Amino acid sequence: MVMAAHQARLMHFHALGRYSEADAEGRVLLADYAYELADHRVQPGWAAIPIINLYAFYASTLWRLGDYEAGHELCALAYEILSSVNHPYSRLLVDTVQAQIWVESGELDRAEALMRRAMQQCLTHNVPTMLAACTGVLGNALARNGKASEAIPLLEKGFVERIYDAAGPYGRTFMRVALGVAYRNLGRLDDAIRVGRKAVEQAGEEYGHRTEALCELAETLRQAGDGPAAEACFTQTSEAARHLGMPYYQKRATAALATRQEDWHPA
Repeated sequence: MVMAAHQARLMHFHALGRYSEADAEGRVLLADYAYELADHRVQPGWAAIPIINLYAFYASTLWRLGDYEAGHELCALAYEILSSVNHPYSRLLVDTVQAQIWVESGELDRAEALMRRAMQQCLTHNVPTMLAACTGVLGNALARNGKASEAIPLLEKGFVERIYDAAGPYGRTFMRVALGVAYRNLGRLDDAIRVGRKAVEQAGEEYGHRTEALCELAETLRQAGDGPAAEACFTQTSEAARHLGMPYYQKRATAALATRQEDWHPA
């Protein structure tokens, strides 16, 4: 039960974007609870195998802190266990994290292929609680991989069917951010701004996800020619990313602010 409490703390810190504290919880769990985590079964009241849950949320924490290599390593450890233990929910949890790392590191084909399989596994094994997250990550990969015209109907259908109702708000946030990116990449900038603002609003206290949504909204506003609003969003993104310890998003925002041109602020 103490081990479970530490996992719950890690997950709450992750949701709040307090990634350094989530990192500390991960270290405690790996150092102090090897015996409990060595039991590769789903415990009563758990949705995932405990060690897989830890690896997934810890990997998701570490890549947001900028340590992609450590994130990959934890996913690899999870897949090693899952090679001999069949538990679809646990595998899908790791798949979404692995795909996110690939998206952010530009390995879009790999992320897309993994998420296509994951969505099929959601349906095959009846795991509706992971469908929204998988749809959002797949939509994100497609939108960034030159396939926004495929991503938009996929994501819009998911919203119409309210697939996110089966789980928590994470999946809905992933879907909405991805839809904004897809609209932007297809040139539907008014739709992208509307959806991007909604993504920032709905992220609420998920401060890490709110930072990601802010960064994408800022890029959309820049492309739409609204320089002052874009600058404000990039500034918020930079400040939030610095506070939370999210170097990927801080670099994106800082680079955008450093390359401001006259067309950001047309006369």
